[in-house]
Amino acid sequence: MQAVKQTTQSTYTNTTSAETNPHKRLIRLAEVMNLTGLCRATVYHYIKLGGFPAPAKFGKSSLWEYTEIQAWIKQRLQERTHKAS
Repeated sequence: MQAVKQTTQSTYTNTTSAETNPHKRLIRLAEVMNLTGLCRATVYHYIKLGGFPAPAKFGKSSLWEYTEIQAWIKQRLQERTHKAS
C-alpha cells in the first residue's frame, strides 16, 4: 500500500511541476496562433511543408510543445537579422 502512495505522490509532483513550468507545457492551436500571429490554415500549411513543429495527438486534440514554438519564433527572428546584414 505504501508503494502505491509513493508512486501516486511522485506522479502528482511531476505533473504539477510540468504544469507550472511554462517551458514544459503543451499548448493548443489557439495559443500557437496567438504566439505566432499565424492563422490556422497557415500553421497547418507550414507543418505540411516541414517548416513548422508538428503537433502531438492526444485523442482528438492536437497539442504543441511551448518550447518548440518559441524556438521556431526565435529562428524566424534570427533569419530576419541575417537577411538584413
